[in-house]
Amino acid sequence: MNNSDINPSFLSAIPDAISVEIIVTDLTGTRIIYVNDKSCDLFNYSRADFQMIVSSELLYDGEAPHLWKTEKENTVVKFKTQDNKVIWGLMSSKRIKDKKGNDLGVFHSISNITRRKRAEDQLQQSQKKRKQLSNKLIHAQEAERKRIAVELHDGISSNITAVRLMLERKISEVGLNENTFENIINTLKTISSDTRRISRDLHPSILEDIGLVPALTSLIREFNEMLPDVVFIHQINIDENKINDKAKLTLYRILQEAINNIIKHSGADAITISSDLIDGYQQLEISDNGCSFDVDKVMNSDNEISGLGIESMKERTDDCHGTFQIESSPARGTRICVKVPTQ
Repeated sequence: MNNSDINPSFLSAIPDAISVEIIVTDLTGTRIIYVNDKSCDLFNYSRADFQMIVSSELLYDGEAPHLWKTEKENTVVKFKTQDNKVIWGLMSSKRIKDKKGNDLGVFHSISNITRRKRAEDQLQQSQKKRKQLSNKLIHAQEAERKRIAVELHDGISSNITAVRLMLERKISEVGLNENTFENIINTLKTISSDTRRISRDLHPSILEDIGLVPALTSLIREFNEMLPDVVFIHQINIDENKINDKAKLTLYRILQEAINNIIKHSGADAITISSDLIDGYQQLEISDNGCSFDVDKVMNSDNEISGLGIESMKERTDDCHGTFQIESSPARGTRICVKVPTQ
């Protein structure tokens, strides 16, 4: 069988049996030569209407008219119908040639992806709202931590210190042997010290008092005192005038969380911390020589607690419009790199 044996009406019915929209334009991409029924249904134009308009009238504002004259594969294009409804299409275009290779026009196939696009947009909006809520929770958490820290420092800690001083003074006045009350005094000192430590962990007032560099250095020193068998190597270079208070708190919290995670999970005996100004970003890098882990598996675990610390660090970084990277491999341990923009 050859083409001459096929009923012409059968051949003409084929384009309208195809499940995608078909539009054929001239070589300039301006005049519409042919459309199938699905294109008429999609754009709400009759075949006669299509003869009266130019192809650019089918494009939503902002889309380039040259789309109709260039060859392309699976390009997402924003269209509009005759009644100005927005539709999204996945368009592929190819030049039509005759037997001698001469260009005759441009064949466009369009798949309607409006539902998919709207679902994607809704998902993006949902993710955006989730991120906004997460950021609000972080800010609310920090505000509450600060309030409790102030109460501990200015209230409970101050009262404990006052009781200890009164007890020591009373012992001196009465002439009692101080050793008799040594355990009580030492317990009060311990409670006072623990209260100050908890207050400092809840809210690092040292950031506001003397700055980020001393705060990070102090944090590293405290961990080093708790873990004398772990080698801490650090080099902190920060221009505090170039980063805002939110970024300072973010870097402090990330270092705090990262070292806590290393202590709990890695078994490392060496931790390296460095911070420097690189290409307009303040970078903080924390690495260890401990056991590695599968980052994707931890982040995607069904266990709600698993990966929570990493997710918190990432969300804090996102809130500062920075970048967060974490890598882990058996040969190299784990490396966290955080960058926050400078002012």
